[in-house]
Formats: sequence, C-alpha cells, structure tokens
Amino acid sequence: MRKTLSVVIASTLMIAVLTGCPVKGKEKDITTIETIAEVGLSELQSREGCMLRVSNGNCGEMCNTDDEWSSTSYEITWDGKIVRNVNYMLSGSITDEAVTLSEEDYMTLFRFAESAYINESYAEYSEQAADGESWSYVYFPEDCEDSVCLYRGYAYSNEELCQIQEIVKSYFSDETYYGPLHTADQ
Repeated sequence: MRKTLSVVIASTLMIAVLTGCPVKGKEKDITTIETIAEVGLSELQSREGCMLRVSNGNCGEMCNTDDEWSSTSYEITWDGKIVRNVNYMLSGSITDEAVTLSEEDYMTLFRFAESAYINESYAEYSEQAADGESWSYVYFPEDCEDSVCLYRGYAYSNEELCQIQEIVKSYFSDETYYGPLHTADQ
C-alpha cells in the first residue's frame, strides 16, 4: 500500500513538472499568460456560475444627502455573459440585462484571471492615490471552492488592469446615463 501511494505521489509530481501544472504547496513556475494551456471556449462556457467580478467604487468625498454614484460591479459568468450593477447612495442599485461577450473579450478576461491567479501577479502590486475610483478583481477558479481576490486598490497606471476595465465597461453605456436619480432635498 505504501509503495502504491509513493508511486502515485511521484507520478503526480512528475506530471505536474512535465505539464507545468501547479501543485498545491509547490512554487508556481508559470510566468506568462502564453504558458497557460489553451482551454477550449466550449469547455469554459460549459462551467456554471460566476467566472470573474470586476468592481469599482467611489473613493472621493460623498455626501449622504445626495444620490451619488457609489459603486459598479461587472459580473462575468462562465457561459459568456456579463451583467452590470450600478449602485447609488439613495436610490439603490440598477442592474442591466445580461449581454453576451465577444469570444475575443471572453478569452482575454479568462486568460487575465487565470494567469493572475496562477502567478499571483498582483500580490505585491499597489498604486497610491488620494481619491477617485478603487477597483477589485475577484476570480472564481474551477479548482478552488472560494473566490480569489486577484487585486484590490487603485488601478490607474497598470496597462493590463486598465485593459480589463475598458473591456467590461465597453458593453454598457456610461454610469451617468442613469443619474444621479434624485437627492434627499427633493
């Protein structure tokens, strides 16, 4: 029994080394997005639930008597849909209807999330700012029961993070389309 277990463990480690697959507890040696194994679109879209949630929040001064924008979240599901939820201080949230992502955008979002997850690309990254918008990128990998925060903070100067922002925002009209809806004085 011990010999069989040893052979299984050794075989698993050898496969992981040869294929580049990370093994829990071992150093992650995948360093670029190109080294992530190509996964077919249909295989990815057969998964259920949320794949990635990209959110931004207002970090400026806000008044609780005005119906100011407070946050927006973009939820990308494994089946290739994206939904936006816009939140205001007084009027609450407005959710857009789901929109289907282009294949190119879907794969860009997946490769970003999977690469950032495997490589822990943003573990040491941060930007400093005094106000504006703070961003959060949360991934729901297939091999993990919990969500994984890829990055949380300001994201003004990182080209990859800004590209992801532009992709998710491009599927919806600007937040100013909605409001502000009203103020407490009315």
